[in-house]
Amino acid sequence: KTGIDLNGEATGILFSLDKVGPVELATTAFGQGVSVTALQQVVAVSAAINGGTLYKPFIVKSINEPETNDLPTDETEEPELKVINKDLEALKEINNDVVGWLKVNNTNVDYPVVQGESNDYYLDKNLYKEKDPSGWIFMDYRNNPKELSQNTIIFGHNMYYSGIMFGTLYKTKQANWYTNLDNQIITFNTLYENIEWRIFSIYALPVTNDYLIANFSTEKKYQNFLNTITERSIYNFGVPVRASDKILTLSTCSNNGKNRLVIHAVRLD
Repeated sequence: KTGIDLNGEATGILFSLDKVGPVELATTAFGQGVSVTALQQVVAVSAAINGGTLYKPFIVKSINEPETNDLPTDETEEPELKVINKDLEALKEINNDVVGWLKVNNTNVDYPVVQGESNDYYLDKNLYKEKDPSGWIFMDYRNNPKELSQNTIIFGHNMYYSGIMFGTLYKTKQANWYTNLDNQIITFNTLYENIEWRIFSIYALPVTNDYLIANFSTEKKYQNFLNTITERSIYNFGVPVRASDKILTLSTCSNNGKNRLVIHAVRLD
């Protein structure tokens, strides 16, 4: 045994020295006939590292800083992000789910963005979390609102007749809208950053989830995804998008819910 201060320590299986002959010595060299506990093995390796000095192991509750006797802190912790958008911070007093603000030029889209625990919550609730068939503009629950995912996805109902929420995004399919350079820039700011995004793809397609992927396991998969959604566009914006980029996706219903109108924009740094 190692003598550790823990009851019930098991013993290993070793040859007695007086019984070690040439055969036992040869087989032991290959590990045959010998069994040690994990604790014994750790002690042996530690002795080798410590120049042959064998230390008695102890069970400890914690390892504290020698000068202050405090528990060591994790120096790898990421620093807390600084809030720069005080207006958004103030909105969190109304609804703590607020994560940003979205503006699409020459449409009525100019709203704070929230994020629920699921993508169902804000389908029928407004900014005040009150029941409302118009719902609210919300970020996909899988997205990271601080660092932002590879694909930040924002949803909103197509309230066509009232023009609220994403009800005026239909304009983005019109040539006089998407060929206007001013309209090709979307603003989506978070609490921590002010960010502009350049549109590189606009399209409508039957209901599918294939463009609603927040993060990708490899750069190759992400680049293939970017190529696919770029090729779908009704207009060639001539904007290159690479796997090192982050994108913004706006999604809403069209054609009485049979289709989805989708806008993709790449982050400008």
